[in-house]
Amino acid sequence: MEAPEALKIKRAHCNGCLGLRKQFILGETKWRSGSVVAAGYEFEYHRCLFALKCCGCDHFNIKEEGYFTDIGEEPSGDPEYENYYPSKMFRKLPGRSSFHSLRKHAHIYDLLEEVIHAYHGEHYRLAGMGLRSVLDYVLTDILEGDKGFQEKIDWMVEKGHISQRDKSTLAKFIEIGNAAVHRGFAPSQEDVDILLDYAMTFLRNFYDFDASLAEIHGRVPPSAPKLPKLPKSRTPSDGSAA
Repeated sequence: MEAPEALKIKRAHCNGCLGLRKQFILGETKWRSGSVVAAGYEFEYHRCLFALKCCGCDHFNIKEEGYFTDIGEEPSGDPEYENYYPSKMFRKLPGRSSFHSLRKHAHIYDLLEEVIHAYHGEHYRLAGMGLRSVLDYVLTDILEGDKGFQEKIDWMVEKGHISQRDKSTLAKFIEIGNAAVHRGFAPSQEDVDILLDYAMTFLRNFYDFDASLAEIHGRVPPSAPKLPKLPKSRTPSDGSAA
């Protein structure tokens, strides 16, 4: 898409493309929000709002930027802070229809959506706590009963749902969530990315892949019929050609 001459272009985060993209500036406003004194110097604080539309996917959002300047100067350069409305998104959940067996347990998907909102709001502790709760619900559902985390993990192995290697990985996941809840552990965005990847794979293994792969398998064309075995060649006893 080509930019109309009247519209300027600005690089900013796009929630449609899930990354930094060129965007049309549909409108902007700037104003002096006040002043502050630091180390004996007075600075002005400016706020800028931009209405943006992605040049690629046409997604629309609002970006707010904040600047400190000397008295009487206009804001320029990189902002001191920036916010997006709605918040920046870096990943999206598969639609509800993707989790075939999870449709009976809407509260689990609802909780997963809340975790994603916390993640995009940069509330990584809350996201870690929420993912722990998601796995707690899932284990209880799979086992059709409730116990402490360690006992549920042991039952998952006993019933053949996971291997000993899976047990060790799942135990680490739960311990990270416990630390966020009880011991003040503050996971980073990269930490929560890994937790989300693991949780999504775990959910899809138990609520999606069987049905999804069965649906795809149903569309696979059948194999061609096998040819009959060739008859054994008969060789004369004296070894001469027939």
